[in-house]
Amino acid sequence: MDPVITVHLFLLQGTGFISADELICGGKGSCLDFKAGNITANIIKITSLETENAGYPTILLDDGSQNQNLILYFDEIQNLNSNGGDAVKITEGIATLIGRRIYALNGMSVDLNNIIISALIQSDEIISETKGINISNSDEQVIIDANYIEGSNGNDGVIRSASGSNYLIRNAKITNTYTSSPSIGIYLDTGSQTIEIENLIIVTGTETNDFSIFRNSTTNIDIKNLGLFVKKAISMHITLKIGTGTGTGENFKYIISNDIT
Repeated sequence: MDPVITVHLFLLQGTGFISADELICGGKGSCLDFKAGNITANIIKITSLETENAGYPTILLDDGSQNQNLILYFDEIQNLNSNGGDAVKITEGIATLIGRRIYALNGMSVDLNNIIISALIQSDEIISETKGINISNSDEQVIIDANYIEGSNGNDGVIRSASGSNYLIRNAKITNTYTSSPSIGIYLDTGSQTIEIENLIIVTGTETNDFSIFRNSTTNIDIKNLGLFVKKAISMHITLKIGTGTGTGENFKYIISNDIT
């Protein structure tokens, strides 16, 4: 049997500007793997294709200087490998991704974890057919600004965040496409987290174990809320609020309705 050879289409270290119409990679390496420096890129379409094994992330910031800075403008980032592979994986540095569509067939649409300094993901659509967005950071606030975020139950919820995470989700309709239960929009793991939500619509199932936001802990967590519209209520041990008061009802908009679709 031939050995598996990892070949990254663009392995980048340095400073400069990149412009391209399209990058296509076979899935045995990332289309763009950025290790060090400061790069601004304008790439219209970036695609990872099918491989016989689980594939690499289409966009990858990992195992580099830890302070690399990528600014990427795009129309579409997609990982089409049915055997696995994330569309975007960032484990260090600074990333600003601005475009129209991020898509993963059988992986995370966006995986933000480890020693990220900061990240801004601004995209009209962020879609994973089987999983969703994973957040596990501990430095500056991660911002995800999208019109539509779609995922399933492969990572507990459409968005899953770990202890210590610091993030803002805004302007999005979040839809869980899983047709059984549990169907969860945002899954909050144990431990302290700093979370802000702004103008969100969350569509999930409505069974007993379905939740728009679920807290996997008996310890309460505060979420700064600037507008939340849901089909199913949030779970216990979550307080939606603005400000620093100790009560449970300070100044927030939170609407539950079966009419939200």
